[in-house]
Amino acid sequence: MKKTKALIVAFLLLLFAHNIDAQTVTIKGVVTEKSTGSPLPGVNVVITGTSYGNVTDFNGKYSIKAKDIAGKSIVFSYVGYKDKAFKLNGGGQTLNVVLEEDSENLDEIVVTALGIKKSAKALGYSLTEVKGTSLSEVKTTSAINSLQGRVADFFIPNAVTTISSKFSESS
Repeated sequence: MKKTKALIVAFLLLLFAHNIDAQTVTIKGVVTEKSTGSPLPGVNVVITGTSYGNVTDFNGKYSIKAKDIAGKSIVFSYVGYKDKAFKLNGGGQTLNVVLEEDSENLDEIVVTALGIKKSAKALGYSLTEVKGTSLSEVKTTSAINSLQGRVADFFIPNAVTTISSKFSESS
């Protein structure tokens, strides 16, 4: 009887030992810009070698709940800024990160119709570029209307063609 109880206790300890080892920890903080100190929204925050990651909110804040991260690195990346990486100690911690601009790596970046950011050279289809000076040469009432006919498959319907009022008619 004592052996049975001892075996049950040993089995339960082994069963719950895995849960004790893999505690969920929270890594949180704020990402700001070096030159102005203002928060950076939309910074990618990823723990390498895992599926854990997040994006900073409008105030530059992020929070990641993760397991088994001891020895892994957390990487902060943002377009036009140098990436920063830190080693994680495995426990919950607060990492406030300051990113600095990287003007050397700032090539032409194109945002496609699906919102995917790619280099202009990596696109498999044609690209139309409209410069601001060519828009200002056209005498239109709206900058959006001056794009008409300059970009392929770009059509702006005229929503309001005439303005009418019940008072404009003679009674």
